[in-house]
Amino acid sequence: MNGTITISLLSEKQDGQIGDDWQYELRVMVFNGELVDEGSISVPEHILPAGTVQAPPGPPEPLELNAGAVGEDDVLVRLRLDATEVDALVNDQGTSSRDVSIRLPGPGQSPVSQDETISVGVMESPGLAGDSAVLRVTLRLVAESA
Repeated sequence: MNGTITISLLSEKQDGQIGDDWQYELRVMVFNGELVDEGSISVPEHILPAGTVQAPPGPPEPLELNAGAVGEDDVLVRLRLDATEVDALVNDQGTSSRDVSIRLPGPGQSPVSQDETISVGVMESPGLAGDSAVLRVTLRLVAESA
C-alpha cells in the first residue's frame, strides 16, 4: 500500500527590512529509499511587511505527493525555499534547504501531521549598506495511507 504526503503553507513572516514585495517557491522532494515524487508551490509577488505574520496570499492549493510504499522507515522530505524580494532595479534573492522526516501511518491508522518552518536569508543588492532579511515560511505536512 502506498502513502501520500500533503504539504500546505500556513504562514509567512519577514524579519529585517529590505523591502516588502516578496515572491517565493517551495520545492519538495519525497524520498522513500529513493526519490519517489517531487513538486512545488509558488507564491506570486505580494506585500509582506516586516515583522508581520500572515497567511500566504490565496492561500496556494496544497501539494499532494506520492510517498511510496508504507513501511517501517520514515519518509524523508527535502524542502527548498527560493525567495525573492522584488526591487525596481535588482531583485534580492536567497535559497535555503532543509530535510525533515515523517512517519507514514499504516492501513487504517490516522494521518500523521507535523508543522515545520523553513527560513531563508536574503541580502540587499547591491550590498553597500549590508541590510538583510529572513523570510520564514511555516508549512504543514500530512502523511496518510492511500
